[in-house]
Amino acid sequence: MLSEQERATAKRAIEALKTGDMETLVAEYDPDVEYVMTRTVDPANVRGVDAVRAVLRETADVVRGLAVEVDEIVEGDGRALYLAHFSALGGGDKAALREKWAWIWEFRDDKIARVEVYRDWGEAKDASGLAD
Repeated sequence: MLSEQERATAKRAIEALKTGDMETLVAEYDPDVEYVMTRTVDPANVRGVDAVRAVLRETADVVRGLAVEVDEIVEGDGRALYLAHFSALGGGDKAALREKWAWIWEFRDDKIARVEVYRDWGEAKDASGLAD
């Protein structure tokens, strides 16, 4: 299970995602955070809050009205799996998007030290080692 402080960090980060407050989200990351987007539209592996901020800014340039609904959280020791739906307006024609996404957060010193992002819930569950 996550510690109370890790759970509080995660709660603030999720609220920041829900409101689109990327600066608050990034503030919950360890300065040397590793951000891995696996098999996504633009797979990436970046390190550090400035690099993550750039990835998030790029995403914000493509999609508007991002909304996040967390469907399930599975906690482990110092890490957690989050299964969610993301909704947004995206693309040149501003078509509505609603997709399943998942992420695994690993914590160090009560900050998010590693983020793995997945578009497939099953793959994320397998990678996390946390879900049945």
